[in-house]
Amino acid sequence: MTHGANGFFVRACGKALSYKLEKGADIKISLYDVLGRKAASVVNGHQFAGKHSLDISRLVGKGVYLCTFENARAREVQRIVLK
Repeated sequence: MTHGANGFFVRACGKALSYKLEKGADIKISLYDVLGRKAASVVNGHQFAGKHSLDISRLVGKGVYLCTFENARAREVQRIVLK
C-alpha cells in the first residue's frame, strides 16, 4: 500500500485497484503502458472520502502499468502489475 502526502492510500491487487481518500476531492486516476501511452482513464471527477475499489480488468489487459493519481495539490505515480 502506498501512503501519499496528497491524501491517497493506494493498493493494486490482481485485477482491482483500491484506494482511500482522507478527504473528498476532485481526482484523476489514469493508467499508462510502459511506453507512456495512456491506456485508460479510470476516474475523473469528485470522489467522497473513504475507501474505493475498482475492477480495472475490463479497461486494460494483463501487464505492467503506471498508474497516476492526481488531485489539485499533487500527483503520484505507482507501478502496478495486473495478472
